[in-house]
This record gives sequence, C-alpha cells and structure tokens, in this order.
Amino acid sequence: MIDFELTPEQQEAIRQAHKLAEELFRPVSRYYDEHEHESPQDVISTLWEKRREGSFFGGLDVTAALRVEELCWGDAGLYLCVPGPGLGGAAIFATGTRDQLQRFLGSFNEGGPKWGAMAMTEAGCGSDTSAISTTAVRDGDEWVLNGEKIFVTWGKRALEDSEGFVVVWATVDKAAGRAGIKSFVVPAGTPGVRVEKLEKKLGIRASDTATIVFDDCRI
Repeated sequence: MIDFELTPEQQEAIRQAHKLAEELFRPVSRYYDEHEHESPQDVISTLWEKRREGSFFGGLDVTAALRVEELCWGDAGLYLCVPGPGLGGAAIFATGTRDQLQRFLGSFNEGGPKWGAMAMTEAGCGSDTSAISTTAVRDGDEWVLNGEKIFVTWGKRALEDSEGFVVVWATVDKAAGRAGIKSFVVPAGTPGVRVEKLEKKLGIRASDTATIVFDDCRI
C-alpha cells in the first residue's frame, strides 16, 4: 500500500514556507495587488537571500511542490517574484554546454537579484511553436533577431531590472516548420531588444508580464 503521509522533513518544509508566506507575503499582498507594476523590493531582497542560502528554493520533488503550494497561499504573484533563472534557465540547463551553463547561470549565485525569462508566445501562436514568426538570421558570427513576443513572465525584471536574460524562440527556416525553431539567449542590455509594455492583469499582479520587441537584435 502506498503511504501518503508526509515525512517529518516535508512537514517542516511546509511549516517554514507557511511562516514566510504569513509574515512576508500576506501583510503586503493586497497592496501589490492594487499597485500593479510597483516592484516589491523588500520582498524581492528577502527572497533573493533565501535563494542564495541554497536550501529553501529549488528542487523538483514533492517537497518543492508542497513548499510552492504554501507560498502561493500567501500570494501567487509575490511568489512569482522569486529571483532566479526561471523557465529560461531551465532551457539552458537542459541543452546548454558546460561553458554556457557557467556563462548564463553562474551569475545567479552572486551579486544582486536577477531573473531569467522565456519568450515563446506570440500574437499569432501559443503552444503551436511551428507558427512562430520571430526570425533569426545568421550574419557572420552573429544572429539577428526580429519579432515580437507577448505574455513574457519576468520580461521586465530580466531585461530592465537586473543583469538577467531572456531565452527567445525563433525560426531560422520557416519552410522547415518546427524543425526550424531554435532558441537564443539574449542578455540584458543587448542592443535591439526592448520591453514594449506590461500587461494589466486580473490577478497575480505582483508578477510582471511583458511584451518584448526584437528589432535587429544582434547576439
């Protein structure tokens, strides 16, 4: 018979997450819900220090899921302010070389808060990546990106508020369909990329959701 009882370690993880959610998130939850696009700096600083301690955030197991559930009880939007490499970092971790892992992810263990974002969705496509219209054209040793991405979680924080990055999905050959879709890392400060606007949402307002434009962006 499968035992669904939580281990002492899991119960302690829930207790710690509940304490953080109750003391850090709940007192300011309504304020940041009513003041969309205002950055919760005190919350971010505390979360960054927790992340750098290495024991509170991270992991893909049941304990991590229980911790996230408890933090989202406090406020899902504020939980999504946790600095880190995020979805963009997951893509790099899954397919990057050792040098790329160090180059793009190594800085998340030092300095100030920073974020990594994933830019896939466009006005004309969502989960159907074969319809991506953002292009990447090789020009010598560089790739030139052109297009617009929408609904990018952490887009502004990754590109404007920190020394982060965004992983962009673009086509190198439209005739090839999905086979022509490749991913590119665009670090913050790269000429030709800009945050066009932030969405006004019905909920989870503390988390920024951006439209990003690539205009002859060279990487």
